[in-house]
Amino acid sequence: MRLSEKETGKLKHCEFLKQRHRQIRDCELERLHHEAFSIWFRTHVHKLQLEESEEVSDEVAILALGPCDTAIRFSGYIINGVRYHTKEREHKRKTQNNGVMLKAKTSSYSSARYMNPQEGDVTYYGRITDMVELYYTHDHKHLLFNCDWIDNNWGLVPNDEFGFTLVNFNCLLYTTEHSSNEPYILAS
Repeated sequence: MRLSEKETGKLKHCEFLKQRHRQIRDCELERLHHEAFSIWFRTHVHKLQLEESEEVSDEVAILALGPCDTAIRFSGYIINGVRYHTKEREHKRKTQNNGVMLKAKTSSYSSARYMNPQEGDVTYYGRITDMVELYYTHDHKHLLFNCDWIDNNWGLVPNDEFGFTLVNFNCLLYTTEHSSNEPYILAS
């Protein structure tokens, strides 16, 4: 099985962190990875380009430079043939199309004492609060949805009689600002 560029980048960065911090626990490694990856990624790609030891795709090189300082916000957007709106835009409408569902590989801890994360697929449910289009060089752009995510421990209700998953938006995942929060997803 071939790893994606994203998975390869995470593995390389974690190895780099392990070399710098010999006795690091897995939970601390995850925190450092989230905080320092973007700076390491930019430096690592630049080093690879200078050495010409490895082929760096154009997309990876563009992403390593980071987005431009300007971005555009939207309250509605059609992507992959589906129209999405923000929660605020649909506030008084009868129909709603601001809900999203995402299946992601996530590191989880079984308890506060257990320091080795287990990786597995987790389904997240949320609603779109903002849409931001980031611009990169060479006309590359990426649309991000900023979402209120449901806390899976408290906000999910067992399926109704039709098999639909019900969610309680009074139980949000991120209630405070923290560097490890990940409220954004790629709209694609």
